[in-house]
Amino acid sequence: MKKIISLLILIFTMPLLAGTAYQEGAKAYQTEQYNLALKYFYISARNYNVNAYAKLGIIHDKGLGTGTNKLTALYWYQKAAQRHHPDAQYRLGHLYEMGEGTKKNMKKATFWYQKAARNGNAKAKVRLSGKDPKKELPKDSNKSKGFFGKVSFWK
Repeated sequence: MKKIISLLILIFTMPLLAGTAYQEGAKAYQTEQYNLALKYFYISARNYNVNAYAKLGIIHDKGLGTGTNKLTALYWYQKAAQRHHPDAQYRLGHLYEMGEGTKKNMKKATFWYQKAARNGNAKAKVRLSGKDPKKELPKDSNKSKGFFGKVSFWK
Protein backbone atom coordinates (compact mmCIF):
# COMPACT_ATOMS: atom_id res chain seq x y z
CA MET A 1 0.00 0.00 0.00
CA LYS A 2 2.87 2.38 0.82
CA LYS A 3 4.38 1.76 -2.61
CA ILE A 4 1.10 2.66 -4.30
CA ILE A 5 0.78 5.87 -2.29
CA SER A 6 4.40 6.79 -3.06
CA LEU A 7 3.81 6.13 -6.74
CA LEU A 8 0.66 8.28 -6.78
CA ILE A 9 2.48 11.13 -5.04
CA LEU A 10 5.28 10.90 -7.59
CA ILE A 11 2.84 10.87 -10.51
CA PHE A 12 1.00 13.94 -9.29
CA THR A 13 4.12 15.95 -8.42
CA MET A 14 6.01 15.33 -11.70
CA PRO A 15 4.20 18.09 -13.63
CA LEU A 16 4.90 20.49 -10.78
CA LEU A 17 8.61 19.62 -10.86
CA ALA A 18 8.69 19.99 -14.64
CA GLY A 19 7.12 23.44 -14.39
CA THR A 20 9.60 24.50 -11.73
CA ALA A 21 12.53 23.23 -13.81
CA TYR A 22 11.24 25.17 -16.82
CA GLN A 23 10.90 28.37 -14.77
CA GLU A 24 14.44 27.99 -13.43
CA GLY A 25 15.66 27.34 -16.96
CA ALA A 26 13.88 30.45 -18.23
CA LYS A 27 15.53 32.55 -15.50
CA ALA A 28 18.95 31.17 -16.38
CA TYR A 29 18.27 31.74 -20.10
CA GLN A 30 17.32 35.39 -19.50
CA THR A 31 20.52 35.99 -17.55
CA GLU A 32 22.52 34.28 -20.33
CA GLN A 33 23.54 31.34 -18.14
CA TYR A 34 22.94 28.98 -21.03
CA ASN A 35 24.68 25.90 -19.60
CA LEU A 36 22.47 26.07 -16.53
CA ALA A 37 19.39 26.78 -18.66
CA LEU A 38 20.22 23.74 -20.79
CA LYS A 39 20.23 21.47 -17.74
CA TYR A 40 16.89 22.77 -16.47
CA PHE A 41 15.27 22.58 -19.90
CA TYR A 42 16.42 18.97 -20.29
CA ILE A 43 14.83 18.11 -16.94
CA SER A 44 11.63 19.82 -18.01
CA ALA A 45 11.70 18.17 -21.45
CA ARG A 46 11.90 14.74 -19.82
CA ASN A 47 8.55 15.62 -18.28
CA TYR A 48 7.05 16.51 -21.68
CA ASN A 49 7.15 20.31 -21.39
CA VAL A 50 6.57 21.63 -24.91
CA ASN A 51 8.11 25.02 -24.10
CA ALA A 52 11.27 23.27 -22.94
CA TYR A 53 11.40 21.41 -26.26
CA ALA A 54 11.26 24.74 -28.11
CA LYS A 55 13.92 26.36 -25.91
CA LEU A 56 16.24 23.38 -26.39
CA GLY A 57 15.79 23.83 -30.13
CA ILE A 58 16.73 27.51 -29.90
CA ILE A 59 19.77 26.82 -27.72
CA HIS A 60 21.12 24.21 -30.14
CA ASP A 61 20.13 26.22 -33.21
CA LYS A 62 22.00 29.31 -32.03
CA GLY A 63 24.79 27.48 -30.21
CA LEU A 64 24.10 29.16 -26.87
CA GLY A 65 26.28 27.60 -24.18
CA THR A 66 26.97 24.72 -26.52
CA GLY A 67 28.16 24.32 -30.07
CA THR A 68 25.68 25.00 -32.86
CA ASN A 69 23.97 21.74 -33.78
CA LYS A 70 21.24 22.16 -36.40
CA LEU A 71 20.38 18.45 -36.35
CA THR A 72 19.69 18.54 -32.61
CA ALA A 73 17.78 21.80 -33.05
CA LEU A 74 15.68 20.12 -35.74
CA TYR A 75 14.88 17.26 -33.34
CA TRP A 76 13.68 19.57 -30.56
CA TYR A 77 11.77 21.88 -32.90
CA GLN A 78 9.98 18.83 -34.34
CA LYS A 79 8.94 17.65 -30.88
CA ALA A 80 7.56 21.09 -30.01
CA ALA A 81 6.04 21.73 -33.45
CA GLN A 82 4.14 18.45 -33.38
CA ARG A 83 2.59 19.66 -30.14
CA HIS A 84 1.41 22.90 -31.79
CA HIS A 85 4.11 25.31 -30.55
CA PRO A 86 3.90 28.21 -33.09
CA ASP A 87 7.47 29.49 -32.67
CA ALA A 88 8.90 25.98 -33.02
CA GLN A 89 6.74 25.45 -36.12
CA TYR A 90 8.14 28.64 -37.64
CA ARG A 91 11.74 27.77 -36.75
CA LEU A 92 11.30 24.24 -38.11
CA GLY A 93 10.00 25.70 -41.36
CA HIS A 94 13.06 27.93 -41.51
CA LEU A 95 15.43 24.97 -41.08
CA TYR A 96 13.68 23.15 -43.92
CA GLU A 97 13.73 26.26 -46.11
CA MET A 98 17.45 26.82 -45.55
CA GLY A 99 18.43 23.15 -45.54
CA GLU A 100 20.02 23.41 -42.10
CA GLY A 101 20.23 20.12 -40.20
CA THR A 102 18.31 18.46 -43.01
CA LYS A 103 17.96 18.53 -46.77
CA LYS A 104 16.34 21.65 -48.17
CA ASN A 105 12.64 20.89 -48.54
CA MET A 106 10.34 23.71 -49.60
CA LYS A 107 7.24 21.53 -49.27
CA LYS A 108 7.97 20.85 -45.60
CA ALA A 109 9.00 24.47 -45.05
CA THR A 110 5.66 25.66 -46.42
CA PHE A 111 3.78 23.07 -44.36
CA TRP A 112 5.37 24.25 -41.10
CA TYR A 113 5.09 27.95 -41.98
CA GLN A 114 1.38 27.39 -42.65
CA LYS A 115 0.91 25.60 -39.32
CA ALA A 116 2.77 28.39 -37.50
CA ALA A 117 0.72 31.08 -39.24
CA ARG A 118 -2.53 29.33 -38.36
CA ASN A 119 -1.35 29.24 -34.76
CA GLY A 120 -0.74 33.00 -34.78
CA ASN A 121 2.97 33.32 -35.62
CA ALA A 122 3.36 36.69 -37.37
CA LYS A 123 6.81 35.86 -38.79
CA ALA A 124 5.37 32.82 -40.56
CA LYS A 125 2.65 34.97 -42.13
CA VAL A 126 5.31 37.36 -43.44
CA ARG A 127 7.40 34.44 -44.82
CA LEU A 128 4.37 33.06 -46.62
CA SER A 129 3.55 36.47 -48.10
CA GLY A 130 6.91 36.56 -49.88
CA LYS A 131 7.85 39.87 -48.27
CA ASP A 132 11.18 40.68 -46.71
CA PRO A 133 10.43 40.70 -42.97
CA LYS A 134 12.87 43.58 -42.37
CA LYS A 135 11.63 45.85 -45.15
CA GLU A 136 8.05 44.65 -45.59
CA LEU A 137 8.64 44.80 -49.37
CA PRO A 138 8.71 41.96 -51.89
CA LYS A 139 12.17 40.42 -52.13
CA ASP A 140 12.40 40.25 -55.92
CA SER A 141 12.71 43.27 -58.17
CA ASN A 142 9.67 42.52 -60.34
CA LYS A 143 7.47 42.82 -57.22
CA SER A 144 5.93 39.38 -57.64
CA LYS A 145 4.79 37.62 -54.51
CA GLY A 146 7.34 34.82 -54.82
CA PHE A 147 6.99 31.17 -53.90
CA PHE A 148 5.39 31.65 -50.50
CA GLY A 149 3.14 34.49 -51.67
CA LYS A 150 1.07 32.04 -53.69
CA VAL A 151 -0.09 30.43 -50.46
CA SER A 152 -2.96 32.49 -49.10
CA PHE A 153 -4.82 30.09 -46.84
CA TRP A 154 -5.70 32.65 -44.16
CA LYS A 155 -7.50 35.08 -46.51
